[in-house]
Amino acid sequence: MVAGSLDSGLYPERLFPRLDVRDPLQPRDKSGDSGSEEVHGYAHNGFSVAEGGACGLDCALARVADENIGRAEMTVVHLARIYGLNGTGGAAIAATRLHLALLKTGVDSHFVCIRPGEPGPNVHILPRGGLLHLAYRLLAKVLRDIWRFTPVRKSVSLNALPLPGLARLLGTLKPDVVHIHWINMDFASYEQLGALKRRFPTCRFVVNLHDLFMINAIEPYPCQDARYVAGFTRANAGRLERWLFARKRRLVERLAPAFIAPSEWVAACCRRSVIGRGRPVFVVPNIIDTQLFNWAGAPAAAPTFKVLYGAHGGRANAFKGFAELRQALARLPDDLKARIELQIFGEDSTETQVDGFPVRFFGAVRDPRQMAAIYRQVDVFAFPSREETQGMTKIEALLCGCPVVAFDRTACAEGIAHRVTGWVAPDGDVVRYAQGLAWVYGHYQTTDATAWRHEIAQRTAQLMDPSRLVKKIIAVYQDEGRGRVA
Repeated sequence: MVAGSLDSGLYPERLFPRLDVRDPLQPRDKSGDSGSEEVHGYAHNGFSVAEGGACGLDCALARVADENIGRAEMTVVHLARIYGLNGTGGAAIAATRLHLALLKTGVDSHFVCIRPGEPGPNVHILPRGGLLHLAYRLLAKVLRDIWRFTPVRKSVSLNALPLPGLARLLGTLKPDVVHIHWINMDFASYEQLGALKRRFPTCRFVVNLHDLFMINAIEPYPCQDARYVAGFTRANAGRLERWLFARKRRLVERLAPAFIAPSEWVAACCRRSVIGRGRPVFVVPNIIDTQLFNWAGAPAAAPTFKVLYGAHGGRANAFKGFAELRQALARLPDDLKARIELQIFGEDSTETQVDGFPVRFFGAVRDPRQMAAIYRQVDVFAFPSREETQGMTKIEALLCGCPVVAFDRTACAEGIAHRVTGWVAPDGDVVRYAQGLAWVYGHYQTTDATAWRHEIAQRTAQLMDPSRLVKKIIAVYQDEGRGRVA
């Protein structure tokens, strides 16, 4: 944070100390590092053990097991295209973290996937056999990509191919719960999945909405397209969209699942949708290690106001809103502009300035401890994203005591307490967004910075308590929870 007053006299003079940490750009000794994951332009390892006397994720989940909330006699099978924490994408990472957390509570959890990003306990890869596996993936890719050469002009996941060996494997595992995660890119066929209800009539089915793919026709994010609410008809949709939407609708009718949403926004979309309407919907955020991402202590003084931005693909990712951040930065007072240093993760570049601001690029950060150090040494996380189902980078920043400035759209602002842990601007209002950045700067000048960042971290850690989230998931499995029904 900056030290000293602005020339305009808008902010009182006050030193903001900054945490003295190892430079996040310096190479790190990897001898003690385990597998990592990349999402939103950076990576996470798995769960950490608490430092000092605090109880970390392992400890918290052990308490769940001791309370007999995670029962060993319950067998849960997760279905997802990809497993792993290593460059596998947000949905796969969330599903993998849940699978590992359930195992630690004593639940007999299994993970069925097509592509493993890394080895793991109770992970089953289908189809079995090298040639069959290769043939399945190639045929599925052809069926997806052929639509690029039609008026659709993009790949489309048809989910028309049955996954060889799925029914036989489930027959062996005898699941009490089948948890369907991200099955885009042709993980099994909808008809094959729907038939599981006849094969396992007492099984509880759960659908996790990592995006809106399962309640829409083609797009995982429908944006302003409300046909998933009104329905896809001859009057508003082509044959392909109607066919895909009808098949998803039949799948949900056959399975009668409970839906899990990572945010209130996703839950509201599900309740409004044709496919999700009338179904139980539970809001359970994705699990994150609150002892890995945390506020680690008092910061030390620095002369600049460090504004962090990050996304997979960096500035080129149109969904993450960098264009609007640029507009907001241009509207700041000149004396505040003079103190700003931009920091960007998820992109590597030799540029030294962006729009006149000095800039530092971190590239794709693959060490979660390094990512946490980055959050701790900046002053604000600019999160102008346009579409989020939860926004994991936002939560990580808050857990590290870093205030976040976001727009109020989709789930981008969920978890931020306006003018307490950050600032929420109206959707697309770059003037108010600029006011938010200025407010964060000014708040540092008028409050105890260390106490404020500690408060941000503590409030967020309470919301994201891993043991509480795992208990909520198990309650859904045991049909003990009460999801809101539209």
